Amino acid sequence: MSSEADVRNLVRLLALSVNPAFELIELVPTVGDRAVMALVEGFRSPAVGIRANGAFVLGKIGSPIMDGAVPAVLTALADPEFEVRACAAAALGEIGSPATDSAISALIQTLSDPDETVRHNASKALGEIGSPAADNSVSALI
Repeated sequence: MSSEADVRNLVRLLALSVNPAFELIELVPTVGDRAVMALVEGFRSPAVGIRANGAFVLGKIGSPIMDGAVPAVLTALADPEFEVRACAAAALGEIGSPATDSAISALIQTLSDPDETVRHNASKALGEIGSPAADNSVSALI
């Protein structure tokens, strides 16, 4: 399959009402950075599922090609829909080191989110990042 066809397939999968995330994770290596950029563009969609699935998949991709996506995932922490915020918080923990510096303060702020799932994912992400500032924030909650 061509790279262009892979990108079209990635966008199609994002738009499905079912959770296509695991299919997307398998597709990303064939597309590379273009897949990451397509997922980042998905944050502009009015569809909650596209934004939430995009954050989920970006987290599952991990750190090797994520530098350009971290700002978009950080922005998704302020999404009006809790599903997107929850997926973004979890993604930041899974992305790891490229997100560390910028993510810690944003995740600490997210600990006061009105949604319990978002707060849980933010605290888990802070634990996964594992910096002293993150550890102190999580400890203060206990």
